[in-house]
Amino acid sequence: MRFITIAALFTSLAAALPAAVPAEQGTSVATRGDNAAELSIAARGDLAERQTYIPWSQTRGWPDDQFTGGGLSAQYQALNLKDGNYQFTLWTSAPPNSPDIKFRLTSGSILLFEKITGGVGRKETLVVPKTGDNYTIWIGGA
Repeated sequence: MRFITIAALFTSLAAALPAAVPAEQGTSVATRGDNAAELSIAARGDLAERQTYIPWSQTRGWPDDQFTGGGLSAQYQALNLKDGNYQFTLWTSAPPNSPDIKFRLTSGSILLFEKITGGVGRKETLVVPKTGDNYTIWIGGA
């Protein structure tokens, strides 16, 4: 009686499994378009977008003393040197395998600096003159 039970179990299991049918080349999920070059270009463009950071920007008035800002992967500190100049310290806390990060500081249409940093914990310090009433800092992928 055990043999009949086991044989019936295997028979019902085999009937429940789908039949293995070879896939047609035109209906394969892995293909996109008619040729492999088109697929390669489409995939490469998609991956290139994912490797950059979403740009972040903020416009602020020049601080009386100091201000620290930024996002998750990149931060900055603006320090008033009390002589008409400001010291900007830039640093990153992104993972070690992330691409370089670009910092850009402008006041109106005047570019005060543009700096590319890379590596976790790496700091850059720059001194700029106070220009205009406010500044805009932009942080994004290099």
